[in-house]
Amino acid sequence: MIVLKDDDLPSVNEEVDALSKLQPENRLAWRTGKEAQIKQVFLWVDDIAYVDSLKKEHTLSAIECLEIKPDKEGQKKTTKFKWVTNCHVSCKNVTTLSNDRGRIWTGACLHPSS
Repeated sequence: MIVLKDDDLPSVNEEVDALSKLQPENRLAWRTGKEAQIKQVFLWVDDIAYVDSLKKEHTLSAIECLEIKPDKEGQKKTTKFKWVTNCHVSCKNVTTLSNDRGRIWTGACLHPSS
């Protein structure tokens, strides 16, 4: 998992924006934290073609997470996270990839068949 900022890899970000609208089934809302006070809304896109600066071809998946949680004053705050990965993403592994692996970098796909 590698962090993907909005201004990184423009072609990948454009594909995520366009394809996610065509794939409403690739969404999941999830609650976590004490008393389920944190809401995470995930969307993902698989099979994104990308050619790097060395002309090497890659097939990527991307995950976006909108996380809504209360701040110290109890006001809801929304934070957006986005990652690219070589793993196929599904509703069965999106929370694990994002929460267990998305907050740290890993060079390998830990759930390739999920």
